Amino acid sequence: MASTPPTTPLDFPSIESQTTELSEMETPIVSEAPEVSTTGSPTTEIPISKPHPTITTDPHPADPNLIRSLILTEEVKQTLLAQQKLVLLVDLDHTIVNSTSSPFNVDIQNRLHHDLRLMTYSDKKITVKLRPNTIPFLKKVSKFYHLCITTYASAAYAKNIALILDPDQSLFGNRIYFRDDLGEANNKTPFLNQFFPTGHQIIVKIDDRADVWHHPENLIIVPQYEYFIKKRVHCDGTMVRYSNTLKTSTEEDTFLHKLEDILIELHKQFYERYSPMDMTLDVGKLIVNHKANILKGVVFYLMVRPQISNKNTAFYKLCYHLGAVVEESLTEKITHIMSFSFANFLGTAIEKFQTIPQIGPMWVVESGQKWERQHEKDYPPLKVNAELRKFNMMCNKLLTNPVPLPPAEMTRSYEPQPRIDSIIRGRP
Repeated sequence: MASTPPTTPLDFPSIESQTTELSEMETPIVSEAPEVSTTGSPTTEIPISKPHPTITTDPHPADPNLIRSLILTEEVKQTLLAQQKLVLLVDLDHTIVNSTSSPFNVDIQNRLHHDLRLMTYSDKKITVKLRPNTIPFLKKVSKFYHLCITTYASAAYAKNIALILDPDQSLFGNRIYFRDDLGEANNKTPFLNQFFPTGHQIIVKIDDRADVWHHPENLIIVPQYEYFIKKRVHCDGTMVRYSNTLKTSTEEDTFLHKLEDILIELHKQFYERYSPMDMTLDVGKLIVNHKANILKGVVFYLMVRPQISNKNTAFYKLCYHLGAVVEESLTEKITHIMSFSFANFLGTAIEKFQTIPQIGPMWVVESGQKWERQHEKDYPPLKVNAELRKFNMMCNKLLTNPVPLPPAEMTRSYEPQPRIDSIIRGRP
């Protein structure tokens, strides 16, 4: 059994301050604030907690020695292995924080939690909402992981968020990789070769987007955290004001509790197997194995159109990716019948199959997103078929190797036709 790793962080050089003009964060980072009514509410701003001081320094001064301190060299990797630590690359926006530059209505401010922070960029105020349990999560996993920030945000924005998350630099230190470091837009992979030329087998990434990493095995996809949503749409298509629906599922978000358990378990598995003589051990393989246990023991029979159940589709591969087995025929081994519509399953006349759970496809997707098997009763077969291309895109986000999507004309919404297995028809 691996012993608990020491909590003492590596002693990296601190970053010297160099005053520069504060650049604003990039547009995609900022979400829209809720559109709310101000009737009967004062318009004066009330404090949201003590504002954090604004950083006006460049986190990466043009000092080669300091830049080299951000590179994971072979020496640093060996030190981490000796300390029984792995590396964790942490994305910011929509992963552990959500930000907005729009002002708040006082009624909404009164309903927010202590995880709300306020930053000031010259004449612009940025409100930052931490994902529930962010600080305890970072403190706990820092005992097992060497934490680094990777973000497409500007240097100033990233440094300010780091100040909120880690005011004494005990968690991330100076290990902040921002827009200029990442280089290519929508592709975080190339910067790894510059700053992490070694040690890829001990790196774990957490991000709400898989495409920017090109879907590597060592990525844990985090469900997108979006607190500042401008409007919501009721099921009847009507728009509703966000002020009446603000505090809902996002504040019940418990994913970081689950992620903490996953990361600690991965760390345990890695160092139980680790040997200085074995250079093949890769934490990415452990992540793949972990995913393959999420739906282990599930045997599906798919009652859907061919472009969904076909073995080359994203949904079909996702089932196997999570450890499930897909059968072509309805047999005694079937544990679940997957249907996109109640109309797709007309074989209930055969009594022995009536007790098999019939579930909708989102059961698979959300089990993958949340890294644990969900309750079947919450995912009945869909009454209306979703647009299939969009659904396949959702499945692709959870796959290491995405599947090319079929042409749009093949995946439009449709009224399902009954597809009944020959066993249900009573034919030989």
